[in-house]
Amino acid sequence: MFSIFSEYGTAQRIISKHFHVIFYAENSNYFQYFAHLYNELQQIETIRIAYITSDKNDPVLSDKKIESYYLNTTLAGTFPRLQADVMIMTMPDLQNFIFKRSATVKKYIYVFHAMVSTHQQYRAHAFDHYDAIFCTGPCHRKEIRESEALYSLPRKELIDYGYPLLNSLRQKVLEKEIQPNKVLIAPSWYKEGILNTCILPLVDALKTSGCEIWIRPHPEFIKRNKKQYLQLEGLARKSDKIFFDTSSSVFTHLTDAGHLITDRSGIALEYAFATYKPVLFIDTPLKVQNNEVARFTNVPLENHYRNCIGRSIGPNDVHLVTGVMKELRNTRETWQSSIKQTEEEAVFSPAQWENGIRYIRDQLTL
Repeated sequence: MFSIFSEYGTAQRIISKHFHVIFYAENSNYFQYFAHLYNELQQIETIRIAYITSDKNDPVLSDKKIESYYLNTTLAGTFPRLQADVMIMTMPDLQNFIFKRSATVKKYIYVFHAMVSTHQQYRAHAFDHYDAIFCTGPCHRKEIRESEALYSLPRKELIDYGYPLLNSLRQKVLEKEIQPNKVLIAPSWYKEGILNTCILPLVDALKTSGCEIWIRPHPEFIKRNKKQYLQLEGLARKSDKIFFDTSSSVFTHLTDAGHLITDRSGIALEYAFATYKPVLFIDTPLKVQNNEVARFTNVPLENHYRNCIGRSIGPNDVHLVTGVMKELRNTRETWQSSIKQTEEEAVFSPAQWENGIRYIRDQLTL
């Protein structure tokens, strides 16, 4: 059992040591986004790696090849005292709130957990205090450089890296059989998203198609919208065709779904590029976390490429969903070429992954 006292002891052990690399995961879900770096760095025997997680059920805690630690309530006091050559995170807003930089960490590296833009779905200044950004594609490079110019920030080290999770998803797609009648509804978490606006009429429309309906709510939706979530659970109990995907892994149902329905979530890019199947978008309002987004000239990539990877309908038109799904099935080959071209433009190739490993190795005091 983890207690504040055992956490305090763990924190003291961590801050007493110098590591070559520290990974921090807010929960076990985030491991999949830096798994490539974690696995590659483990191959270098002289590297001392620490993995800190705020999820007491994180499977990495049982990995005996590294030093893994659970910290939650003591994190704010621990962060400014860490010692490392490199700290790798998928958490934006370093330094902006309670999690502060440490003077004894040489480089802070940000790894993306979604391929969406840096200046629309994240808060203003979310990446200002990182030393290096591992960019998933050219758009991230352009957006970060524009942010630096707008706010007169020091230039970060931008690494052309890509999105290794995409290849892992693609491999799973090859291993599993796509279920044509399986629909995954995977919205983003924000107040104007599908689950807060049109989920009930959407499910009603889908029920007439005989499809197997999987709803993947964001963990924050479950936590903050308990009443709506319980309502959906009740709906599922009354049907043998409605299920919930609450797995921490994006692999569980994304890789065999015949259709993806989403709103403004980055999962649209993952699904389209992994399966080369079009996405059905519900045109809920833009998800805007940055109230200064209008100052940027770079169009957010999820807006720019939306019509290249799928078809959109309005929240008031969800009764049309089965007809649109049929249309997308019948035109899949046409969509494939558009999706592949979009991927080539938007995502760095796997050949670029080595740039990330090389950059990290260059920072280490071996």
